[in-house]
Amino acid sequence: MKSVQVADLSERLGEYLETVQNGESVVIVDGPRRLALPVPAAETNEEYFERLVREGKIERGTGRLPEDFLTRPLPKFEESVLEQFLEDRRTGR
Repeated sequence: MKSVQVADLSERLGEYLETVQNGESVVIVDGPRRLALPVPAAETNEEYFERLVREGKIERGTGRLPEDFLTRPLPKFEESVLEQFLEDRRTGR
């Protein structure tokens, strides 16, 4: 991993961007402080969305709400939504 001072970054920005594009991280520092860690973008937002659809983690919306959307009963949860969310994060669901 490379490190660059803010003052030096502007002079050689192209070189550091190429380093990031080639898969290596670059730490941007200001004196002893770490300011940023640009890393290569693995995929665009659209590619990320499409991958989640393929993996069955999300569904593509239809653009329309069901007729009974505002009047249907709310779903019942056995535990709090936060607890369920945290459990899903722990188990990777």
